[in-house]
Amino acid sequence: MPAIAFATLIFGTTFVVIRAVLVSAGIWTLLADRFLIAAAVGIAVLAVMRRVPTPDEWRWGLVLGVIAAAMQATNTIGLETTTASNSAFICAGYIALVPFVGWLAMRLIPTPIEIAAAGAALVGTALLALRWPLDHIVPGDLWTVGTAVTAALSIVATKMAVRTGRPLVLVVIQSAVVAAACAAGAALSGEGFTLHGAGTVTGTLYLGTVASLGAFALAAYGQRYVSPSAASVVFGLEPLVATVLGAMALGERLGPLQAVGGSLMLAAGWAVASYDRRARRDTGVAGKGLDGAEQAVA
Repeated sequence: MPAIAFATLIFGTTFVVIRAVLVSAGIWTLLADRFLIAAAVGIAVLAVMRRVPTPDEWRWGLVLGVIAAAMQATNTIGLETTTASNSAFICAGYIALVPFVGWLAMRLIPTPIEIAAAGAALVGTALLALRWPLDHIVPGDLWTVGTAVTAALSIVATKMAVRTGRPLVLVVIQSAVVAAACAAGAALSGEGFTLHGAGTVTGTLYLGTVASLGAFALAAYGQRYVSPSAASVVFGLEPLVATVLGAMALGERLGPLQAVGGSLMLAAGWAVASYDRRARRDTGVAGKGLDGAEQAVA
């Protein structure tokens, strides 16, 4: 859970960095360069560590990469016609989708705490991200629904992949696939791959190394031990982190509704984290009370 929380904190910082970088770069240019850096650095790290992907890791890495590429593409296309607040709320729909996808793919039944926390997180996201009166539905909103669906698929698929695969290896393969897809988008859009200015280059390096390779590896590692439903609630704190950092770095103000929404999201994250901690403690205590034969059966 701490690994997932730290990854979420890093993901939240990307909103401010991306806004700064996009002043001097196109969306596809940024995405292509970001994941090209992540893939290149990751390949170098794996070479130093002498880690060679297994056939299963290749398969899962490619699956995760295709899902992540679809998530980036739908989100990018959606933002061309929808607002950032609408996009943030629609994307958060994955919190409600993950329990359903987890049940279909892995027969995982979410606990009542996870269901209640998911509901609180969605309400909190609505209060935090939406602006009233609501805008009418535009094509970008429908594209962003695809982002929510692929995000839910990504969380559940990652849980399935890390049961046997090594998180860093999986993330490097995933990054390479996303880099190839975004590079095609940059080429087809005519944006190219050139970045201008030291700040733009520095921001892209941060996004490629810390926010992509590092944060995705942390998130994958954490999902080895946390259910998809619980992970989705903690990942759902990302808009809250972005909003708070935006207020600190960009002078954006938080209204009363946003404060209430943020409080609900924090409460949801605290609830699933506390439940996860208690469950692990109870499991550990129960395990210590068994003799060797009983532990083997357990």
